[in-house]
Amino acid sequence: MQTILLGLRGMKVEERAQEILGELSRLRGDFAKIQENFRVLGRHLANASGSYSGTERTMTKLDAKLTQIEQPPRQKEITPPPSLPGLD
Repeated sequence: MQTILLGLRGMKVEERAQEILGELSRLRGDFAKIQENFRVLGRHLANASGSYSGTERTMTKLDAKLTQIEQPPRQKEITPPPSLPGLD
C-alpha cells in the first residue's frame, strides 16, 4: 500500500513539474515580447531625442537670422569732405 501511495505521489510531483515547465515557457515568451517592445521604445526615444536636438539647432539659427533682420541697419556717419583751398 505504501508503495502505491509513493508511486501516486511521484506521479503527482511529475505532473506538477510539467505544469511548472509549461508556465515557465509561456512566461519566457511573454518576456521576449516585452523585451522587443522595450527595444523599439528605446529606438523611438533615441530618434525623438535626435529630432529634438536638430530642431533646437535650427530654431537657434532661425532666431539669429530673425534678430538680424529686425534690427535697423546701422547708418554710416557721413563726414563732409575737406574743403579744397581756393574754392571757398
